[in-house]
Amino acid sequence: MKVYFVDLKPEDKFIILACDGLWDVVDNKQAVEIAEKAHTPMAAAAALRDYAHMLGTTDNVSVIVYRLDDAVTDADVSYRCAAVLSLVLPVL
Repeated sequence: MKVYFVDLKPEDKFIILACDGLWDVVDNKQAVEIAEKAHTPMAAAAALRDYAHMLGTTDNVSVIVYRLDDAVTDADVSYRCAAVLSLVLPVL
């Protein structure tokens, strides 16, 4: 397991947490470009998941997008953070 520590900067807009089902097929730059186009964390997470599937990932895909925007109030949690999951089930 690798653990990384990153200092956040004022210009950082969001954090993307995802499993290898995403990162095996999508690089950091692509992920940021996709997430920046989305209007909500849910739309960003879903777009990243869908893009991984379009690229042919054969793994489960879990994505969490957390906005760092100070303009978002804590009362509107759904606009601050969202998660999506897709499971790849074996064909019997």
